[in-house]
Order: sequence, then structure tokens, then C-alpha cells
Amino acid sequence: MRTTLVRSFLLLGGFLMLGGCTAVVSDLGDFTDDPSACVMDGDRNSVRDFELELSELSPHLTHYFEASIVNSMGGNLQARLIIEPLEFGTQDIVVESMVPPGNFFLDFYADINGNHAPDMPPTDHTWRRSLCSNGVVNFTHIFEFEPLDTAIAIGPDMSLDLTNIPAELADLRVEVRFIFASEGTGQGRTVGMYRRNPLGIGGPMAIPEVVDDGSTYALMWFVDMNDDVVPNDGDIFCGVLRTSESGIEMDVSVDLTAALSDGTCSLTSLDYHQVL
Repeated sequence: MRTTLVRSFLLLGGFLMLGGCTAVVSDLGDFTDDPSACVMDGDRNSVRDFELELSELSPHLTHYFEASIVNSMGGNLQARLIIEPLEFGTQDIVVESMVPPGNFFLDFYADINGNHAPDMPPTDHTWRRSLCSNGVVNFTHIFEFEPLDTAIAIGPDMSLDLTNIPAELADLRVEVRFIFASEGTGQGRTVGMYRRNPLGIGGPMAIPEVVDDGSTYALMWFVDMNDDVVPNDGDIFCGVLRTSESGIEMDVSVDLTAALSDGTCSLTSLDYHQVL
């Protein structure tokens, strides 16, 4: 298993670093938090949006980037996001309804050697930060790293492979959301996000260890037609509904050319209710 997670939007220019969660880590969940970093006594009993505020990561613009929300008490994976490549050194990555009730930390890394796995620093740049009560992590690049423990997986991997990509879309950005759609606790929570630029790179967009056996998921994605990294009017929105099989990876393949005409890509947003 590997250790390692958006309405995403690019901040215009550099931003003043607001108080973010900083930590020194030795063992799993062993933090020394800066009390001025963020408010840690807010409401943790509800689902919250996740927000990762990154600054000064210009050394990693071409690298695969992966982040995981992990439960502080047991080390269980809760959600994961992937950006391929990171693209922007300063950006604000937002994923709606990604943080479940409870206390969590964020494991994240820049994949310098390109094997899509978190190797011990300095081979890769690996960090851990506690997640503020409001679901925010604010991080400015530093050259002090934390080794990442192995998180306990939710279950098998999921992947979405968009094939037969129209030539006019091949150079555009795509972003995928993996949303829990089964009835009951957790319905509507995003457990995975994958952003890729350009779409024409091809091959499966795989999010490791996020599938809960026997559960139903909405796979939503948008093609960023106006190149602003935000899902909004003018973008192409698509979605399908799938139910996982016990112990089997959820590998979904979609002919994008066909999807543009059969209704799969006739959605108006990333609202998963449109595919239920």
C-alpha cells in the first residue's frame, strides 16, 4: 500500500501566507502543532470542504503530486487527490465535501523520480501537516521533510480511462471527482480527485485504495474549456454511475467521443445527483 487527495483555481499572483498548520512528526499522528497556525477547536462533527493552499512550489511544476487525508486516530485513509503535473507553484486546491467528521492529517509529496510512489526524502519531497478544523491546510514549500507512514487503505484502487479523445480536446485540462453515492452515511462525500493536463496524455487516471467494497460511486469529470482550472459555465461536464465488486479494482473506461453525444457529457456541473 502507498501513503498518500476540488474545485481548483489558480490564485492570481503570489499571496501572503496565512497561518497554516505546521507540524514536526516522528511516529504516526505525533504532532507538535503551532497554536498560532490555525484554529483547531472548530466543528469537526460534520463533512467539510477540503482546501490546500500551496505557495512557492515552483521546483515541482512538472512533477506528479499526491495528497491523502488520513485519520489521526487509526491511520485510515479517508480521501486522496492527485494532480498530474502540479502545474502551478502557488495555487488553492478546493474539493467540496472531502473531509468527513473527525480529526485528520494530510500526507503529501512531489514525485521527483516519477514512479508515482512516495520514496524516502530527499528522493521525493514528502510532508505531513495536520488538517485544521475548517478543512484547510496552508503550506509554503520548505526543504524539511517528514517520512510518510503507510495509511490503511479503504479498499481497492479506482481508475478512469478516457479513450478516443477528440483532437480538439486533447490539449485541454481534465479533472475527475470520485464521489460516494450509496445511500446512508457518507453519501455525497468526495473520496478521490484527479487533475491531468493535458487530457491527451492518455492512459488510466488511477486513484489508489479509495474503493469501498459493494458501494456505488459517481465518477464525474469536466474538461476545462476556458483554461481557468475552475469548473464553470462553458466547460464540458460528464458523469457515470458504477457499483464496486468485492475486492476488485474499479476500472472504468469511457469512449469520450461517444460520451459527447450519448448524454454522458450533457451535465451542467459536477453535482453527482445528475447521474443517480
